[in-house]
Amino acid sequence: MKKAFSPAAKRYLAELLVLENMLKNYQEHSRPELVAVMEDWKQRRTEARRHLKTMFNPRFGSVFRTEKSPTYFSLRLSAFANLYTASVDNLMNYSLDYTFIPRRTALPHEPDLNFDLDIRLTDPD
Repeated sequence: MKKAFSPAAKRYLAELLVLENMLKNYQEHSRPELVAVMEDWKQRRTEARRHLKTMFNPRFGSVFRTEKSPTYFSLRLSAFANLYTASVDNLMNYSLDYTFIPRRTALPHEPDLNFDLDIRLTDPD
């Protein structure tokens, strides 16, 4: 698990997400100078995906993901697990009366709000 969250793994994941976003945004542009650039992006995306897979397990990758989709195991785990952590020691930082509130999962037809909200509750007076 430590290898999967190493700085190298985080770098490959960040690169993969950026490359996929750029490929999505520029795929309909027909400018000739973009063709070679996009082929390079596709190759770099393939390499980043391969590196990420071998960091989890060189034979079959992560038990939580297959290609870009969650595995059946991951879906079943998220349906029944209230909390996931890489180590139970991580829970030592919370008091016994702390309530973990799960994040709301957006449905496919709902808007993609892929950002963190910083909301502060204030007294209206």
